[in-house]
Amino acid sequence: MKKFSPHLIFLIFIIAIGSFFRFINLDKPEGMWEDEYISYIEAKDSSLWFKSLHAPLYYIVLHFWMHFFGETDFVIRLLSVVFGILLIYVIYLAGKELDSRKTGLLAAFFVAINSFLIYYSQEVRIYSLLALFGGLAALFLIRILKNPSRLNITGLTIANLGILYTHIIGFVFVFFQGLVFLIYCFLKNRKSLKALWISGIITAVLYIPYAYKAFMMLNYAGPLTGIYCQWWSSFNFSHLLFSFGDVFSPIIINLINIPSSYFDMIFNPTKGMYSLFFITGFVIPSLIGLTGLISAVSRKNIISILLLISSFGFIAVFTIAASMGKVLFITKYLIVIVPVFILVMMYGLVNINNKRVSKALIIILFSINLFVLVGVMAQSAPNYVRNQGNKAVATILNKYNPGEQDIVVMIYGKKAYLKKYYDLEQVKLFDDITKLNFEKYISPEPLVIEDFGNEQNTKIRNFLAADVSHYFEDLIKQNFIDQLEKGGRLMVIINTGVVSADNIFIQNHVFDEDLYEQKPALSLIFSKIAINALSIFEKELKPVSMAKKYAWEVYLFEK
Repeated sequence: MKKFSPHLIFLIFIIAIGSFFRFINLDKPEGMWEDEYISYIEAKDSSLWFKSLHAPLYYIVLHFWMHFFGETDFVIRLLSVVFGILLIYVIYLAGKELDSRKTGLLAAFFVAINSFLIYYSQEVRIYSLLALFGGLAALFLIRILKNPSRLNITGLTIANLGILYTHIIGFVFVFFQGLVFLIYCFLKNRKSLKALWISGIITAVLYIPYAYKAFMMLNYAGPLTGIYCQWWSSFNFSHLLFSFGDVFSPIIINLINIPSSYFDMIFNPTKGMYSLFFITGFVIPSLIGLTGLISAVSRKNIISILLLISSFGFIAVFTIAASMGKVLFITKYLIVIVPVFILVMMYGLVNINNKRVSKALIIILFSINLFVLVGVMAQSAPNYVRNQGNKAVATILNKYNPGEQDIVVMIYGKKAYLKKYYDLEQVKLFDDITKLNFEKYISPEPLVIEDFGNEQNTKIRNFLAADVSHYFEDLIKQNFIDQLEKGGRLMVIINTGVVSADNIFIQNHVFDEDLYEQKPALSLIFSKIAINALSIFEKELKPVSMAKKYAWEVYLFEK
């Protein structure tokens, strides 16, 4: 009887550990938040697969997954878990090909306990699948340089097509990867050059059906494009440091509400113990990760260097686009290169010449990540609360139990996102209130200030600066208050993740250029709308109560 090798036993143990952390709290009590619900809707409706901004592969796979296994939140999230577990094994294979079984096992172990990858292994979004394809691309690039076989050509082609058909900006990564490795093979490794050309040509031909649509979507610029791009945060170079730390740290910073300054998190005395927590849990793992990357480069391991150059090319393009306000610089958009960074980092740490230093750094890195996962579970990736989850709204509506005579209004949001958790058939629920007359809202007369740089910016900032309550009153009375019978109730749903500013805050920001750049314009707009709408409801109706759950507030009024 053949015995299991210690390496195989350790690998099985690693996969089990990674699976355990990905299954913890998988059925989120807050439900799916907006982006996840978009995934769910697009997966259900095949007519949307090639019409929306998003690349279609994940939604096609999710569609058939739901068809065979069901549509509960747990089952839907389970697909991302599967991708996350497969990545552990893929990174083991890549590490073994790059260096040794030891490197493969340690890299796989770090993937298994990596908070960033665990988080997206539990989310109904493309990112876990994208990370898997990123890991497969690294694996087959390494193999092609060693053995340009048909199997490896096929593997690389599938991985790159997977990236291209999973993420609309995946072509940037595939382009830099192909360019860097082709140049190297042309100069130093002619035996693999043909294999890379074959894979590249097949990939390009099979991408053509979608490429035109992808480029048209990226080049489209509607009247509010600039605002929507800056939804969560304007770009600053601290985001680079936060994203780098997200790869190696158990504390995920660069998700949505991104701090404005990296160094303020360290040196601001008002943060006290949090600064110490940030330094220990975020900065130290980042420095160990950087040490590993530098060590890998210093050893002149050509494959590691090529993988890093490809990744930095992708980061450079993404940084330029973010600085121009075209995309948001959030770590999840860089997830395709996370497997590469982990792989190269672990190779570098394992091969530090001083073995005591090597072991110490690896132990510290793993200990910090495991401590937050196990010892500080409330703040760990599996228990991270998606505050804007729509099941929370359903919980409040169940409490208030609106009937046919009642009206429900959303300041920000869509009723489609509630359908999975609440029966809307008997409820008069109005989508986002701004749809009543958005252009009128952002174009008040007279102008408070004549010029804010361009026409769109001028309209927005004058809307924020002016008293525009009279623009709301007729619309709100006509659409809501007049529709209520005596004794009827009106419920106003507000997402405080977006609607988060008062009038003083808005005025301070609109007249201060630096402050205005730090706050997303749409957050200020929706806050202004909420302030005006609530003031009219309070004046015309009887306030009854307010309920709050996670990022949601529901105000109850009666006529």
